[in-house]
Amino acid sequence: MKMKWIKALCLAAILSGAPVNVFGAQAAEPSGGSGEATLSMADSLARAGKLDRAIAIIEEVLAREPANTDGRLLYARTLSWKGEYERAISVYEDVVRQKPENAEAHAGYARVLSWKGEYSRSIEEYRKALAIEPGSIEARMGLARTLWWKGDDNAALNELSTILSIDPANGDALSLERRLRALRGPLLKALYSNSSDSDTNRLASYRLSFSDTFGLPGHRFEAGYRRFDASSAGRSATAHFLDLKDSIRLSGKSVLTPRLSLVSLDSDLSNTAYLAGGLSFYAPVMKSAGVSLSYSRYPLVDTVTLIENNIRVSEAAAALTHDMRRATLSASAVSASYSDGNSRYDLSGGISVNVLKSPNVVAGFVSEYRDFSERKANGYYNPPHIFSNSVYLEVSDRFRQDFLYRAKATLGNQSREGTSDLAGSFQAGLEWEATRDLSVEALYKYSRSALESASGFSFEEFRAGVNYLF
Repeated sequence: MKMKWIKALCLAAILSGAPVNVFGAQAAEPSGGSGEATLSMADSLARAGKLDRAIAIIEEVLAREPANTDGRLLYARTLSWKGEYERAISVYEDVVRQKPENAEAHAGYARVLSWKGEYSRSIEEYRKALAIEPGSIEARMGLARTLWWKGDDNAALNELSTILSIDPANGDALSLERRLRALRGPLLKALYSNSSDSDTNRLASYRLSFSDTFGLPGHRFEAGYRRFDASSAGRSATAHFLDLKDSIRLSGKSVLTPRLSLVSLDSDLSNTAYLAGGLSFYAPVMKSAGVSLSYSRYPLVDTVTLIENNIRVSEAAAALTHDMRRATLSASAVSASYSDGNSRYDLSGGISVNVLKSPNVVAGFVSEYRDFSERKANGYYNPPHIFSNSVYLEVSDRFRQDFLYRAKATLGNQSREGTSDLAGSFQAGLEWEATRDLSVEALYKYSRSALESASGFSFEEFRAGVNYLF
């Protein structure tokens, strides 16, 4: 109880900006004491993100008490949070060698190894921790995540099943179990959406998909049907898609995804059918970075005019992401050609920062540029030189155990054709996990942007869907 009060007081002082008298805290320790209050303060500093100050304080304690196991474990954990994995591993290895029955040391060692991508060694250490302390939910959750990262989804699901048999309401375990079951399948999804833009175009869409591995390791097959009903000023048109897709896991985390669609377009002016599709590839290029490459051919079906004109797009894209400790850098480039002779290219870059973990709060900045080679009047918005800079804030979390919410707000400026406009968007979604097999979701979005709507500067959309895991 005393430790909890000390941690609470220290954390309150840190967050309020009040000065913390480190040396006074040390002086308050009894002669020959363990530095318990000082370590508690360092722990609070570390959890508040003040890692350098926490490390300096812990090093002072360890200089006086080099054999303090709690201090060494806190030191290793704080170093790992700072990204100094090798130093953290060295400390953990030393503790494990001297205290082989310390479950916390094995679990911490395993955690850092998993962050480094050394999954086999990490799994071995997690199993040692669980052999000492079988009831540790934290260690078993870490093991489940590491098995998933390694690609052993079935083993990860077994560990999650054990956690949920002990703690049925564990939100982290429920979320990861649902995600893994959705990746493995069988999964049935149904989605309805309805949108309208500032040019009085309306679009209703209906989507149904089924995915499963069918017992083939490294594959995830998906078959689906999509229907788009467009209307405007007494006119209407419909687009139908029959889709087939296979996500093929190659070596490591690399994934190759071929897609094929049979497209049928029906309008008052014409009826046509043809094949569309594409190919995408994702591969990690280093421990914390990944590259995506894709090529696709698809029709524009957002409005009656686009369906009537049968505008098709051939698009090549490349994207790069780099994950840091609490931030992600991203960049992408797109080159596209249109069936009416037009072409465009897009460039974008951005950064997102994880501000809080609970609730999960992400703040970011995105800069985008788009240019069309020609001005066409075939139903899609194609001005030259669109510049966009925006900031966004995204919040998501779980509440009442079976509800998840997410909300995102974007605000920025877009310039095009000598004009400048305030642009932004807001979206909010809610998902209800009615059972471990059934979930229902809904989302609303409003946007003012020349980069998001095929025609019209603003649009709003409502979506609702049902997901069922067999």
